[in-house]
Amino acid sequence: MDLGKTIKRLRVSKDMTQEEIANMLGTSIQSVSRWENEQTYPDITMLPIIANIFEVSVDELLNVDTFKQQEEIKLIVEQNKALWVQGKTKEREIILRESIKKYPTNFELKSLLLNTLYYQTAEDTEEGKRYQKETIELANFILEK
Repeated sequence: MDLGKTIKRLRVSKDMTQEEIANMLGTSIQSVSRWENEQTYPDITMLPIIANIFEVSVDELLNVDTFKQQEEIKLIVEQNKALWVQGKTKEREIILRESIKKYPTNFELKSLLLNTLYYQTAEDTEEGKRYQKETIELANFILEK
């Protein structure tokens, strides 16, 4: 997370001092300095106030590019579909597992992984049984959330 760098960049672009920011937030200059040097982070409740000071969204403050994420997930979904058509189940599994590491809260990716795992449960082997167990666990997780 580059929150400190973002705060410094925005502060400098607004031609503000650390003291001015500290006064506006009711905190110390040392706190602002520690944020900018990424030694500590501001309290989460301060993020909307900091974003407002710099006239940006909290997403921008946190460098969250939701459009970019949506586009990347869309590409992953398309890649998954192409691999499905080609019958490349293992490749789908690998790509989806890696994608979920990057986007752990995305249920579309989790559902696609569930589908991929399900197709591998038919094997009457230890691996097939492992896939059955994981498929059930993932399905239950999705249902609970």
